[in-house]
Amino acid sequence: MTLASDPGSALPPPAPPAPLYLPHYDLTQAVEAVAAARAALTSAATVEWVSVAADAYRAVLDSHDYDLTTLEARVLEAQDACTAAATVAGRYGQ
Repeated sequence: MTLASDPGSALPPPAPPAPLYLPHYDLTQAVEAVAAARAALTSAATVEWVSVAADAYRAVLDSHDYDLTTLEARVLEAQDACTAAATVAGRYGQ
């Protein structure tokens, strides 16, 4: 039996690490999609009519705005984590 450190070893050298895929582009698209959705909500909120229906409509839009704010925070956290992972990976040659 031969060992990998033995010059006469029949074992091939270890394969290089697989390329690391980090979703920078996808996260950038997510940030842009949130911004577009926020713009659409802002546009939708510009109703001039006053009624109970208008108040309910605005309440629904406010709820969606809250959801977008939450989503945006999560996407930005993911971007930060992705950047940190790329930094660490770069230190190890990936």
